Amino acid sequence: MAISSRETLRIQLVHDAALRDEVFRLRYRAYLSEGEIPESRSGMFADQYDERPNQVTWALFHGERLVGTMRSMFYQPGRQLRLPEHKVYGDELLQAVPENVRVVSGNRFAIDPETDRSDKRYSFALLKHHMMVTLVKADWAIAAVRSNHLAFYRRVLQMQIASEPRFYDEMNSGFTLLTANVLDNYSAICSRHPSLRASTSDLALLKSIPASFDTVVSEPTSPVTDQQPVSAQGSVSPAPH
Repeated sequence: MAISSRETLRIQLVHDAALRDEVFRLRYRAYLSEGEIPESRSGMFADQYDERPNQVTWALFHGERLVGTMRSMFYQPGRQLRLPEHKVYGDELLQAVPENVRVVSGNRFAIDPETDRSDKRYSFALLKHHMMVTLVKADWAIAAVRSNHLAFYRRVLQMQIASEPRFYDEMNSGFTLLTANVLDNYSAICSRHPSLRASTSDLALLKSIPASFDTVVSEPTSPVTDQQPVSAQGSVSPAPH
């Protein structure tokens, strides 16, 4: 479905239940359209990580229409709340990321399947704001992506392959772990792709991020084992791109 180029793009963090449900419906349509998830009567795609305080979810609008979403998640060593990638990649993640560094993961990336898929403005707008969070909050960036997205992430975001493809529950494709040093990469990325450089008004959105996003919580004395992510219908659901 075509959207007028005269309408402006607007992005915000998801703070209310109504918008969150709209984001879950967009995720569902996007992943279903690519054959990645089974049909669900709920028409939503969510998991337990959506309930955690170490995440923020972006909602991208073109005019008044929601056209894209992405989730940014924070991890700091010694914190109880982990990332989805800890569960899936385990030792490969530990080997790829230096010890004692802050990490931000980008996941649940989705674009409205009825929009023009050749229009990269939506992808770049979401990635710009995710990168902004990563630059300010973290030392290292990670992402789990499908094979058809690998070239883009390696070329544009200069991320490095850190694993063989792994399968998330309920997803039909394998996902490869990618990593990058934030400070080493940001300037070079923005020099090649100026539209990914955050503006002063973009940076102002950081004030909307809850303090709980990167507040350190000590590990409990007993080992932490993440539960399987849960979808909107109560079945197992993953959290990659």
